[in-house]
Amino acid sequence: MSAKACTLLLARHGETDWNVIHRLQGQEDPPLNTMGVRQAAALAAALAHEPLKHIYSSDLRPQEPAAYAALASADAAAAPQGGESVAQLRCRCTAEVERLAAAHPCATLLLVAHGGVLQCLFERAAGRRPFGGGVPNGSLGRICVEGARWALLAWGKPVDPLATASGVTCEFCLGRSKAGQWHFCNGAVLYCAALSGAK
Repeated sequence: MSAKACTLLLARHGETDWNVIHRLQGQEDPPLNTMGVRQAAALAAALAHEPLKHIYSSDLRPQEPAAYAALASADAAAAPQGGESVAQLRCRCTAEVERLAAAHPCATLLLVAHGGVLQCLFERAAGRRPFGGGVPNGSLGRICVEGARWALLAWGKPVDPLATASGVTCEFCLGRSKAGQWHFCNGAVLYCAALSGAK
C-alpha cells in the first residue's frame, strides 16, 4: 500500500435483543439493549483519538440485513424473497468501500455497519470467510484500501473489556491465544476475542 491508501475503521453496531436470539431483522429497527448501549459507549471512547475524516453509518438503528442468513450458506446466489443474494451483497459492499477509499485517499474513515456487511468486507480483505461465524457486536476492525488492493490490519477487537474470555483460537493460523490480546498472524494484527471461535 502506498501513502495514498485509505484506512477504514470498521465497527459493528452495539447489541440488540434480536441479535441475542439470532433473529433476522431486515428493515425492522430495534433499539440497542443495555449491553449494546455499553458497547456503543465503549466504541465512542475507543475512537476518541482516531483522526477520523468522515463517519458512515446505516440510516437504520442497528439491525442485520435479511441476506445475512445466506452468509452461512454455501449458495452465494440464493436470495431471500425480495432481497439480494450474498454475491450481490458482497459486490455492493466492496464497490462502495472502494468508492469511499478513492474519494478519500490518505484519510481515516469510520464505517459503522451490520454484521453481514462487515463479514463481506472481512472476506474481501482476508480472502476467506471468518471462522466461527459472524462479527461480534461492538467490535472494531481496521483495513487499508487503495483501488482494488485491500489489506487487513486488525479484526474483531471488542472494545468492551467484558466481551472477552480466557482463551480462543486465532482466526487465521488456528493457534491458541489468550483472549484480550493482540496476535500477529498472516501479516495482520488480530485481536483474539471469545466470539472468534472459542473452544
